[in-house]
Amino acid sequence: MAQRDTHSKTVAVVLTVILLAWVLAGLAVRIWSSEQAYRISGPTHVAAGQGRVFLYTAGEIHALSGDGKWLGATSLADVGFSDDPIDMRVLDDGRLLIAGQRPAAVRLCDMSNLSCERLAPGQFARIDRQFKIHPLAAGDGWLLTDAAGDQLWTLDSETGDLEPAVPTRTLAGPNGIALDSQGVPWVADTDHRRLVELLQLPNGGYVTGREHSAHNSLTIAQRHYPMMLEWGADERFWVVQASSFSEARADVVVYDRDEGAVDVITMPDDAYPTDLAVIGRNAVVTDMDRFRVYRIDTRSGAVSEFGDAAFSERLLAHSARRNSLERLGTLSLVVVIIGALALITAAIRMTPPDKRWSSAAPALDVQGAAPFDRPLKGVHWLKQNPKSRWLTHGFERLYYLLFGLLCLCAYLLYAWSCGQPLRFEEDGLSTSDRLGLLLLLVCLATASFIPMIHFAAAAFRRRLGTDGRNILLEFENGRRTNVDPSRLAWNDRAVFFDGKTFPLRSGTRHALYAPEELQKWLAPLLIDAKRMTEWETLRYQFKNRDRLVIAALGAVLLLFTILLLVKTFSVN
Repeated sequence: MAQRDTHSKTVAVVLTVILLAWVLAGLAVRIWSSEQAYRISGPTHVAAGQGRVFLYTAGEIHALSGDGKWLGATSLADVGFSDDPIDMRVLDDGRLLIAGQRPAAVRLCDMSNLSCERLAPGQFARIDRQFKIHPLAAGDGWLLTDAAGDQLWTLDSETGDLEPAVPTRTLAGPNGIALDSQGVPWVADTDHRRLVELLQLPNGGYVTGREHSAHNSLTIAQRHYPMMLEWGADERFWVVQASSFSEARADVVVYDRDEGAVDVITMPDDAYPTDLAVIGRNAVVTDMDRFRVYRIDTRSGAVSEFGDAAFSERLLAHSARRNSLERLGTLSLVVVIIGALALITAAIRMTPPDKRWSSAAPALDVQGAAPFDRPLKGVHWLKQNPKSRWLTHGFERLYYLLFGLLCLCAYLLYAWSCGQPLRFEEDGLSTSDRLGLLLLLVCLATASFIPMIHFAAAAFRRRLGTDGRNILLEFENGRRTNVDPSRLAWNDRAVFFDGKTFPLRSGTRHALYAPEELQKWLAPLLIDAKRMTEWETLRYQFKNRDRLVIAALGAVLLLFTILLLVKTFSVN
């Protein structure tokens, strides 16, 4: 017998180790495949000029001729970057400008021999993340948009100094930069949903000039966030205009310098324009989701595939590999779930039946209760458990205190957000408005629990006592009544009378009364009371807590009504 038990324990240990290794291996594969799939992105950034087109996808910079012939690919590591670039641009001398954001750095690379030099080393550290960079006319320096800092910067070519170019709050989440035919810079002011002209001041810096709203008659499905911006040979701006980041949709919109939006290009179904560059009479547009690159004739608006068969095969290979990794990640997740279920099942089966499920010890043993050996003189009120006494008053007060602190913190956080630069989301609300609505929702949701807390605290303040023949009940308002035990109902957690609940426990294990109080003073009298099943208890509580249900429902309805009103009157 002992040998069999030893053998069973050995089998149990081995099986547990195998299943645990199964789950951990599945998790490891899931994490690895997700990370590898994330690294394989479709064509994102594109740059064009001097008869060449450069595209970044899946860790490689591809070079193509102006008519789409694939000329080769270069690893991102070969030009000194370990993370995806944030911007690329072909300069007048033929070099490729590559900007990285983690850490922020800019390199000017001769792609023919892979020789690169850093632009203004150390000057980009103050830029948080997403930025674009564009050379000014006649080599007068550089302009940088800082999306995270809501700022436009100028970089002096000679000194390498980085200085703010516009007053604070002029721009919000700026992205693309382009110079028109007169060398005047325009910026895609993304969170203000506009294209804005920048006029240089005599003493340096810029002020805004003309502007065109991206939320116009040509806007489709709230895709009114201008992101990428290029000046075309047709003397018009070509703009990738996106929806919010939660929706992978975008349009290519054409703007006249004086008249604003004049055309929307009809792209293939489900296309997601990501970046664009102009070369000659063509605009080259990347699609990071479908692993495609398109060519748009800037005169006719006709759209066709860009790139030869060799380039298309490279893109398809990257797409197939990412799909394979995503399928592997899904399969590994299924393996983890199956292994976890098997591990739980094995643990249950290996546990002796009498020890599988633990439950609280019964609060009352009515049948085994000893009768009173002598009549009581007066009334004995059951002594409360000191560890649970705080529930009678402290529980409700603590909740109100925490609720007050939550409201105060929410107000201070909202007040702080109102002082930050404004950004607008697709529903017309600024970031501070959205934060305010979220905080209001949290506070109102917390307030909706107040009726429940109040009723629960009231129940904890009720007390039980006995005079030896009847059971005395003290309500939360101090009123007392003497009740014959046959009129009561009970279970291991509470005593019930006339729609009221008198708790014996808080939860399943924490007694409200001192040890032996219930068994000595209450159990002998409950022999004539009705013992309620779990189903009867649920029906009783549902029937006699109408006020609680109605109050909670009313609080929820009030919450959503206020939220709807605030959102309606906050829209621009």
